[in-house]
Amino acid sequence: MLYDYDKESLIRTHAKAINEHQGFKLIGGIDPDKRKRELLKKKYQVQVYADIKSCALILKPDVVIISNPSKYHKDAFDSIVY
Repeated sequence: MLYDYDKESLIRTHAKAINEHQGFKLIGGIDPDKRKRELLKKKYQVQVYADIKSCALILKPDVVIISNPSKYHKDAFDSIVY
């Protein structure tokens, strides 16, 4: 999340890519690290969550980007689809 946090001209994160794209609206973010959640909330003025299930239940997004380590992708996917 912090790869491009203070670099206005760079886009190196999913959050910034979505935020900069005119066809999408960033509505929330997830990070287990409270400090990173607060930074995300401050930078993008979005709701933030510690887990994907809470985020999906509350925000009901049209698109979800799962960007945790690959070995956790299925668990993340299952938690929002079922």
